[in-house]
Amino acid sequence: MSASRPPSQSPLVYAYLGWMGYNFGLTSPIVGFVVGRLRGLGLEGAPLAVAALGLLHAMDLLVVAGLAAWLLRRYAIPFSSLNLRASPSLLLLAAGAAAVDLGQRSFLVPLTETAFGFAPSAVEPASTTYLAARAAGLLIVAPLAEELLFRGVIYRVSRLYFSAAVAVLMSGFLFGRSHLLTIHSFGAIAASGVIMAWSYEKSGTLLVPIVIHVLINASVLAEQAWPQTGSFLRSPLIASGLLLAGLAACRTALGSWRDFGVSWSSPRGEGATASRADWLTWGALAMALAALVWWARRLLDAWLGSAFG
Repeated sequence: MSASRPPSQSPLVYAYLGWMGYNFGLTSPIVGFVVGRLRGLGLEGAPLAVAALGLLHAMDLLVVAGLAAWLLRRYAIPFSSLNLRASPSLLLLAAGAAAVDLGQRSFLVPLTETAFGFAPSAVEPASTTYLAARAAGLLIVAPLAEELLFRGVIYRVSRLYFSAAVAVLMSGFLFGRSHLLTIHSFGAIAASGVIMAWSYEKSGTLLVPIVIHVLINASVLAEQAWPQTGSFLRSPLIASGLLLAGLAACRTALGSWRDFGVSWSSPRGEGATASRADWLTWGALAMALAALVWWARRLLDAWLGSAFG
């Protein structure tokens, strides 16, 4: 960007709110309407599920492409600068960060399920046709679309106004808030967002968080195909091994433990400003932080009640 001061943060906030509105307000009515029509035509079972997933994937791609294109144009960011370069060290960083992410999920999700009294339903093996459709969404559509929007655009624009550390935390909070399907999962998903934003900051290439996203979603797909996978990954021994191996891989890729940190300094230089963010950006960040604080408060109350009740 050639201007010394970036434009307002309002488009960034509008884009995030638009994604939230689409996710929680439009997808279910649209897909439900189409599914009802298809059922009227006699489509049932796996073919109906595949058609619904295909529609949802196409909608996600169109919405993300539109929001990303608008933000890239609004902030004068060339698409080519998003960077998808690869190298052995970057792939090692992605694999290590994915192991850390999977390890923290394996620890945190069972703890929060217990604390919130959430009893997960038994996972039944899915049909091959359904798994193929799910694989297209989990391994292709979601990693590309969400990493383009959250890391490639939202995180990158946030870096114009905030330090790397604040932008990483913001990205994680917003990512967790946009996936708030069940309250117990918020912390683990927000942590995933932090890990993927951190990996983007350290690598400078969008390929690293995309690979992390693919590997994490592959574990979700594996649990649907082989339900016993979930119990295996949630074993304390396996979760600990994933965390330690992941940290070691990241350290090898980065070169030293000191390189794990990100700067708290405000952005400086051409195309950056240290001025205060406008009220819309702080409002969006406050909403995400409020969700995290509320989740942590509920978790703490549940643990205390279990320990002393």
